[in-house]
Amino acid sequence: MKRLSFMAIVLLLCFTVNAQEPTTWESKKTYFGITGGFKQDFFTSSPYNFNGLNLYGGFFVERKLSEKFSLQLEILHTKTQGSGFNTVEFPLFLKYKLGEKLSVYAGVQLNASYKDNYSDPIYSQKPGNFAFNIGLQYDLSERWYLFARYIHNPKRQTDLNQSVRMNTFLVGVGYRF
Repeated sequence: MKRLSFMAIVLLLCFTVNAQEPTTWESKKTYFGITGGFKQDFFTSSPYNFNGLNLYGGFFVERKLSEKFSLQLEILHTKTQGSGFNTVEFPLFLKYKLGEKLSVYAGVQLNASYKDNYSDPIYSQKPGNFAFNIGLQYDLSERWYLFARYIHNPKRQTDLNQSVRMNTFLVGVGYRF
């Protein structure tokens, strides 16, 4: 966990803002903000299925690479209901701006999970450590946006005579500072 936290801090420092940059919104190259919403996990297992609707929240930094491309790094926290696991996710996206308000993005993410004291052993599956993301973002204004994202975890986990794969669908809202 310490290694993942250190890696996230190093990545955020890579996106630092130069103090001499112009302050107008359009000329900004780096944005910081908060994001949150609903996360639907789909655990496929045999003989048990667990689907949980969860809330998540986090922070992000977005760095413009050009007029059409940007990189976005997020740090998200989710408490998965019923499973006893809390997850900290570190997604990294490459965004492509399709139009004035619409963007698509794809990327990868690392997951770090930790167990709380009230977990039921039947839901003791940890989410995978690595996943792929694709998504769509719609800008409501210069600062507010809506997004939807699909997360595919290619890793199968086996525990308690089960084979579990986790896929996730997120919808949320973000605010840029």
